[in-house]
Amino acid sequence: MKYVRLILFPVLLILFAHTSFAQTDSAFKVKLPLDTQKYRERPAQDIDRYWKYHKGDDLKWAAAAFDDSKWEYLDTRLRVKELKPGVFEGIGWFRIRLSVDTPLLNQTLAFMMNQDGASEVYLDGKLIHSFGKTDTKDAAKEERSNPLFIPYEIRFEDSLKHVLAIRYSNHDAVINKESGTIGFSLKLGHFHKNITWHYVNSTITTIIFIFYFTFFLALGFLHLTLFLYYKANRS
Repeated sequence: MKYVRLILFPVLLILFAHTSFAQTDSAFKVKLPLDTQKYRERPAQDIDRYWKYHKGDDLKWAAAAFDDSKWEYLDTRLRVKELKPGVFEGIGWFRIRLSVDTPLLNQTLAFMMNQDGASEVYLDGKLIHSFGKTDTKDAAKEERSNPLFIPYEIRFEDSLKHVLAIRYSNHDAVINKESGTIGFSLKLGHFHKNITWHYVNSTITTIIFIFYFTFFLALGFLHLTLFLYYKANRS
């Protein structure tokens, strides 16, 4: 029995250490996709796992060295039907550890966000972007803004390990008991590729809109002309 304990103890110790590491130190691997052959498919990577969350507000939570080991994992999209009561009460912080692929180091990349509320984005404790306006003292002064996945610059410098922290608020959705998703989604990609993709798709959408607008305008003008000058058969 003594020998069994001597054998099992190191094994259990290794398993416990491995489990603890997996739960507290999970990092999202940033390895951006190559060019896509589909023009509708954005050349970007969804940052959709390993987000840790804590409700409330404290600017200390932006620091890269802050210990978030006791925070829970939560989907940033905040699907109302899946949220437990009291988890999100208008404002909270999301944090994620990123492991950046070596070729992406010191390169200008694209940071793309889609949200329902207002946010401040911190990289290694430094504020790099803000969308909308957060007001913890007066929820009525909160200004929601959606960047709609427009590419903004982001750079991972000096190290392959980084911490991204997002201060996110959406008091209006909580007050008005909105349904659906009330959180945000985030993508990373090559900056120039995503600028080109965004420009091309915006141009295509504009051309289609102009075509339909011109077609129906011409059709309406034709019917108006017939109505005014072909009185024999106005119907």
